[in-house]
Amino acid sequence: MSGTSVRPRRPTSLSPKEFDRVRELVESKLGVLVPEAKRAMVQSRLARRYRELGFNRIKDYCDYVFGEGAGTSEPARLLEAMTTNFTYFYREPQQLDYFARQTLPNLIVDAAEHGRPLCVWSAACSTGEEPWTIAMLIDDVSTKLNRKIDFSVKATDVNQRVLETAERAVYTEAALDKLPAEWRARYFLFSRHSDSGRVRVTPAIRARVTFRPMNLMDEAYPVAREQNVIFLRNVLIYFDSETRQRVVGRLAEHLLPDGLLLLGASESLNGMNLPLQYLHRSIYRKQR
Repeated sequence: MSGTSVRPRRPTSLSPKEFDRVRELVESKLGVLVPEAKRAMVQSRLARRYRELGFNRIKDYCDYVFGEGAGTSEPARLLEAMTTNFTYFYREPQQLDYFARQTLPNLIVDAAEHGRPLCVWSAACSTGEEPWTIAMLIDDVSTKLNRKIDFSVKATDVNQRVLETAERAVYTEAALDKLPAEWRARYFLFSRHSDSGRVRVTPAIRARVTFRPMNLMDEAYPVAREQNVIFLRNVLIYFDSETRQRVVGRLAEHLLPDGLLLLGASESLNGMNLPLQYLHRSIYRKQR
């Protein structure tokens, strides 16, 4: 008895020409630098996508994206595949602890005394852990201060798929490991089925956060220019210096005087001509 064996399909390689086409698209639409060292990463992410669509080679997929598929949603899907969406609850705790102790109480007291809402923007929210953390933090601190305030958290991201995950507000129990036990009990609903391992943010916190798609490369941002705090953490590291200056400059326009901008721990505004003054590690205050 004889037969033919089927060899497993191997991923095709990304040629220099195709890599340059993808790199130029990503850099022009997202402002994200894609150096040669990221070629393997790009190839891996494209491989998953072209197989989903039934293409046999990366070249065929790229020809489609930059050819007859240019007017479809596929270029946007390619860009989504290229974005990095690593995040978790209470990320960079030292910074958040400082924010909760040294600056947030003053913002809450001021909002309460003047009857003004506290407005916060998470400008690259990914799958939602950051804006949910912010909302919980504001609620927790205002409760401890016995100050009732109106507050909202706007959350934006360029990736529509991660926004859908964020809006569902459903996570694994393991994702809450870095949160205080009282937060886990107060701000999450646990499934009745103990073996599901899933939790959801409570309605009271979900009501405080709104999500919408937005690209930091856009000329104008669809967010009110009355923000007390803006979070843009671990994003600037992917931009060149010119793009960093332009993006942060636009964000600063949306901050109220004395408003705060929180960056990632490894990011700074050194060498930039902006109306932002260094306050603490990766935290800047808008000058009056």
